[in-house]
Amino acid sequence: MEGAYFERGGWFGVWLDENGAIIGSAGLCKVNDTTCELRKMYLRASARGRGYGNIMIGRALTEANQRGFVRIELETAGILKEAIALYEKFGFRRKPLGTHCAKRCDVAMVLDLPTA
Repeated sequence: MEGAYFERGGWFGVWLDENGAIIGSAGLCKVNDTTCELRKMYLRASARGRGYGNIMIGRALTEANQRGFVRIELETAGILKEAIALYEKFGFRRKPLGTHCAKRCDVAMVLDLPTA
């Protein structure tokens, strides 16, 4: 899976716990030269509430910035209230759903990254 992200100019990260078990993932998929999509952001339920979500999204934002993206978009399900609150904490704002929105997603969000 990681290759599909990297080959297109994106990024994919996996987080492990102290025992080496996968607890989370996040990916950036290139949409165009200035925009990427945050995808596959997942954190195992047993790892939630420990700050890992902040670390994961912070790393994704850093990776997006390093790749020259100035905008990050994402789609999610409205039922994932904690995830939406995390995205909003990092400055994502809601936007109208696009035409490519997955059927399971009913919320679209966007973040414009600061430029140097």
